[in-house]
Amino acid sequence: MHFRNLTSKYIYLISWLPALFFLWVNVSGFTLIELNIDLNPGDMSDTVQFDLSAQSEVILHLEMNSNTNWAVSGMESAVLTLFIDENYEDRNQDIVLFNGEQPFIYQVSIGRFDLGTHTLQFYFDGEKSSPNADHIHIEKWDIITIKSDDENYDIVRFSPILYGRDDNYYTDTPLLMWHEIEIADKYRWLKYSIIWTNEDGGTSSSNLMSRWGRTTDIEWIYWVRIDSTGNILEDYYQGSGHTTSTFHGEKVDDHPILKTVTLNNMVSDEGISDYKFFLSPQRSKGEDYSREILMDNNPWTYKIMTEEMINEGKYESPADPFTVDVSDTRNYLYLEFNSQMQGIDLRLTFGVKLKDDLSWYYSDHNDPAVQSVNKTGWRRTTIELPEGTFNDNLDSLKIIGYSDDDFSIIITDLSKIFMISNDFTLMKFPLVWKENVVLDEINSMALFAFDGLTAIAESQFAMTPDNFSLVQNYPNPFNASTSFRYQLSNPCKVVLKIYNIEGQEIKTLINKYHYSPGLYTIRWDGRNNAARVVSSGLYFYRITAGKFTQTRKMTIIK
Repeated sequence: MHFRNLTSKYIYLISWLPALFFLWVNVSGFTLIELNIDLNPGDMSDTVQFDLSAQSEVILHLEMNSNTNWAVSGMESAVLTLFIDENYEDRNQDIVLFNGEQPFIYQVSIGRFDLGTHTLQFYFDGEKSSPNADHIHIEKWDIITIKSDDENYDIVRFSPILYGRDDNYYTDTPLLMWHEIEIADKYRWLKYSIIWTNEDGGTSSSNLMSRWGRTTDIEWIYWVRIDSTGNILEDYYQGSGHTTSTFHGEKVDDHPILKTVTLNNMVSDEGISDYKFFLSPQRSKGEDYSREILMDNNPWTYKIMTEEMINEGKYESPADPFTVDVSDTRNYLYLEFNSQMQGIDLRLTFGVKLKDDLSWYYSDHNDPAVQSVNKTGWRRTTIELPEGTFNDNLDSLKIIGYSDDDFSIIITDLSKIFMISNDFTLMKFPLVWKENVVLDEINSMALFAFDGLTAIAESQFAMTPDNFSLVQNYPNPFNASTSFRYQLSNPCKVVLKIYNIEGQEIKTLINKYHYSPGLYTIRWDGRNNAARVVSSGLYFYRITAGKFTQTRKMTIIK
């Protein structure tokens, strides 16, 4: 519930949000309040007010745009500085407007505040912005308050404040923060990670694409263990050289202050800079995904990643998939998988063959100098393909394991294969993975046809946007049981029902709210709502997920 009273340039706001829903805020579902503020370099806005009914941690959403372009040198971004309660030292932070002229909702924390009225001011800092940035438009805003009795309060309470490098307005900019929770006995570990636009030092772009499936940098920066009453037992940060170091720095309330100190975005608990970031930690991820799922759920990150590579001249031209140099991210096939690996100096690589093309294209470019996946767990990789490759060009997928000694690699999941469209929509294959694949020194390769991986006929073969989708059930036709898979990009209520050919409801498989985006699977044993086995014939199944609806057909053979 929101109570709003708008008077000229002042806005009064009391904001409340259900505890569970907070973790998966879908900003497109919020009705943001009009601000309609225009700023030129050096301009300070009038004061905007918000009221709190109790002491709270506060998250701010701002819908903004600027006359900038992240891909163009000298026009990358405009920097907006927030000042809270006219405090120009402790209660301030910077927002780098990296998305240019396209309106975008920037999500930041602004800290802990007591009951009462508080103020915000917006300052266009021209000295921190790109030279040719001369306009910021703030369209709308909203705040989210998290009170101390909210079960998610600690997630926001301990989120870190990060001082950046002085070049972060055009490179290696923090894009988003997320949290992870691990329960151990009566204690909780809270871990905070950030996705940066790029990595200017450390791993090369070709190694990033082969080993991680991206050129962004993803790192954890702060880790804290708390007891059942919220007391800190120990806390750490990721220092230079990927070292885990005990935190001894200063804090604002319970928010640790960190500073980026390396070109590959390691941090320190000492020092400050001219750029201060305080991102919202409200996003999270499920256990059964790689970290890159945060990028998939926020596909604009691929756009910014690509534009920074263009700006820095890191793409080869013309593109050549047989060289290790990277090309535009839209020339790649992206794969997510889960594996268990044992051995020394392991290499796990993937290859793709196209129709009417005798060549194989490999994730490591068939070059041992390029790093490949070598660790257990959920991982990503990419395969560079010739420019202009479409989904219907794909013929075969090869998975190869290698070591100089005995080894074992078990691929337990191949959960996602997708490409990126020209407008940075993630186009995902309706993938079906049937069994574990074991690679060792005797059998080091597995080969699959893409038609088999999708379990549908070639004429029906198509990729679907990475938002809401319902995959064809498998097996189909079926006798005893079949499985349904569906993809959610946002939290929503999901209803999945089965109907006969006359349109009569046979079975309700799902009718509940899903709080986590992701890929879900449910099996049906062929029984109706009365627990009776249904007869042979043609049936339809329909999913409703929020405003998304899709219907498919299936056949039962007894």
